[in-house]
Amino acid sequence: MDYYKILNVPHQADESQIKQAYRKLAKRYHPDLNPDNPETEARFKDIVEAYETLGDPAKCRKYDANMIQSSATMGTEPKAQKAALCRCRAGRQLWQFYKGYGALFRIPYSINKNKRQHIGQ
Repeated sequence: MDYYKILNVPHQADESQIKQAYRKLAKRYHPDLNPDNPETEARFKDIVEAYETLGDPAKCRKYDANMIQSSATMGTEPKAQKAALCRCRAGRQLWQFYKGYGALFRIPYSINKNKRQHIGQ
């Protein structure tokens, strides 16, 4: 179950966007406003569960990590894995970290341009 889809927010949504979407959907699907409709009650429970997970930063990080892991183990292509990683907040932060420090790992190659070999070899 994709909690981001339930709340109709993007994977990069911050806490205020998640809270705003939750309040809007909770008001719309609240069982007291729709007493004779069991579908809205089930939808409301899903909305509450999604907000409880995405509204808490620790639970959200854990959910995002599980989402990344499940997409990686489903046999997706590397590009799809990277896209799934960049869609969630934790993955986006990890990717920004890698991009920022990735240049450090390429330094040995750029110093030795003529020989095109690693300094350690």
